[in-house]
Amino acid sequence: MSPIDRLQQASVGLTRWVALAAVGLILAGSALTVADVVLRSSIRKPIFGANDIVLLILVVAVTACFPHALAMREHMRIAAFGQAVGGRVGHWLCEIFSGVVVMLVFAGFTWQFARRAVKLTATLEETPLLALKIGPWWWAAAALLGLATLAQLFVVLVDVQSLATGKAPREDKELSVQ
Repeated sequence: MSPIDRLQQASVGLTRWVALAAVGLILAGSALTVADVVLRSSIRKPIFGANDIVLLILVVAVTACFPHALAMREHMRIAAFGQAVGGRVGHWLCEIFSGVVVMLVFAGFTWQFARRAVKLTATLEETPLLALKIGPWWWAAAALLGLATLAQLFVVLVDVQSLATGKAPREDKELSVQ
């Protein structure tokens, strides 16, 4: 197994745990929302600040789902590009081109989330009810998008290696978290 394959395999393993944590956060946010709705409708006593907490959880939980999806190659591909060349080379050019485009999009997301995190941290912005600092949550989201970008880089490197060696990339035999 090549060093690139080992990096890809490590990426899949790490991002799997991040995705599982994301699912846990989403479940926690959902449980808090359900509890808030039930208390609000039954005894007219909502959970104070529940909306603040759920919004912060969702910023992190949603971005935490992307790294594993990309590491497992669950992204869009632009097939028309590869069809113009045709054959095995066309197929891998399609994979590489699509992978690079996805990587650049996620690099852009990372950059924009980091810019927003800088602003939120500098202005000490807080949630309306609980006065929780918003900046750290956006930094976490930016870091997770950076992890997604890195995971996609490993996918592109595996595809470049496959094109260069003529060997199909190793398929991971795991069930992804969806």
